This record gives sequence, C-alpha cells and structure tokens, in this order.
Amino acid sequence: MDQQNELVVQALDYWDQAVQLGKNWLLSPAAWSQLGLLIAAYVLAVLATHILAPRIWNALKDNNIEIPYPHRVVEIKGNASDVTS
Repeated sequence: MDQQNELVVQALDYWDQAVQLGKNWLLSPAAWSQLGLLIAAYVLAVLATHILAPRIWNALKDNNIEIPYPHRVVEIKGNASDVTS
C-alpha cells in the first residue's frame, strides 16, 4: 500500500512540474513570437497557393510553356487468380 502511495505522490509531483513548465512557456515572449511566426508563415503559404500559383500557371500557358501535371496511375499486373483472400 505504501508503494502505491509513493507512486501517486511521485506522479503528482511530475504533473506539477509539467504544469509549471507549461505555464512558464506560455507566458514567455518567445512562445508568443513563435506562434506569430507560425501564423504568418501559414498565411503566406495560403496566399502563395491561392493567388500566385494560378498567375504563374496562366503566365506559363500564355507563353506556350507546358509543364505536365503529375498523374498517379495504379497498374495492376498479374492475374487476378494469383490473389488469394
């Protein structure tokens, strides 16, 4: 019984340390600047995908430059009788 109580006390101590570490990280300016950079990178990626990509494709098409769009093809080789269920 004492072993179980020691494990519970140790687990609660680790939990308190984790909560304290999380609070310190959330309240630090570095964490907020990382979050801001992450949001800015996401917004720039969305803008590049939705605004710049179609313009680039249209400019290439207007100048008769073709870039083949990659297609994924699944080929099944062999006989269906070879497959067992």
